[in-house]
Amino acid sequence: MPASELQAKVDAFDFWYHRIELPDGIVTPGWAPISADMYDIPDNLTGKRVLDVGAWDGYWTFEALKRGAAEVVAIDDFSDHLGLNVTRTAWDTFDLCRDAIGYSEAVCKRQEITVYDITPEEFGIFDVVFCLVLYIISDILCWPWISCRRYARDLFSSKAQFWTTTAPTRAASISATPASKW
Repeated sequence: MPASELQAKVDAFDFWYHRIELPDGIVTPGWAPISADMYDIPDNLTGKRVLDVGAWDGYWTFEALKRGAAEVVAIDDFSDHLGLNVTRTAWDTFDLCRDAIGYSEAVCKRQEITVYDITPEEFGIFDVVFCLVLYIISDILCWPWISCRRYARDLFSSKAQFWTTTAPTRAASISATPASKW
């Protein structure tokens, strides 16, 4: 699509969470991540199967594919609005970016579901998990990464790498912890 048309589509959305580089120098007007480098995500994810929990606009999904992931499954339940008065449009922003960048639905999948409802029977096994949610859940026992850990041996390969964060300014110490160590 022509750059002017893509820019108009980006501008049509009231709110973007992620800042995503699109073709022709177009960048979505989100604010996150503040610094992708601080997460220490490996530069090479070649051949990896990745789960992106709380994908929103899809920054980490597209970043994993850019780094060579064979497949990424993005999940979100669209229940969080970061305390802002914004209308979340489900997968509209994600789909726009996926189409603009040129990833197929075969390698860049998405599903509306909570992390608590994923099963290995439905989703298979993952090598890498991104749970880079920045919003705070009041009960620490409900953190999505704890749910992921609970199913780690079934849902993730024993060599899976898991990245999470508890604040927008630093990645948690669990990042890059093999699932077999949980």
